[in-house]
Amino acid sequence: PEVLIISAAGLRNADWLDKSDPYCICRIAGKAHVVTQTPVVKNSLEPVWQHGPAPLHGFAAGDSLEFEVWDKDYGKKDDFLGRALLASEKFIPDGFEGTVPLAESGKGNAATLTLKVIMAKPFGGQCEAAAFDSTSAGAPPVFVAG
Repeated sequence: PEVLIISAAGLRNADWLDKSDPYCICRIAGKAHVVTQTPVVKNSLEPVWQHGPAPLHGFAAGDSLEFEVWDKDYGKKDDFLGRALLASEKFIPDGFEGTVPLAESGKGNAATLTLKVIMAKPFGGQCEAAAFDSTSAGAPPVFVAG
């Protein structure tokens, strides 16, 4: 499968002088590595990223996708703006396109995240394993089937 992180809405403002500078990360729940991260959108509580599609390397049937939205702060720790969990039952076998609520997005806040998960071919339980070949520093990433 592949994920597109489209946009967010209703984010809380975590900055003093301007609006939040949000970005979103996606990981497979329970696995440490980040699958993809959007660029930062400066001064926005309604960011539009249109980021992806990004392949979900290491995904297996039953895995959920975890999304976290953060406010980028330069010179200090980034501020947490909310999280969403998308269970695999929501996108296997036909994919998913829609809006999900962001939990922990601030008291009385109703922030949302708009996503799309694409299932390129019938899903049989496990994705092909892929390994990152980082032997060529400075060269584009090369994925090697494993």
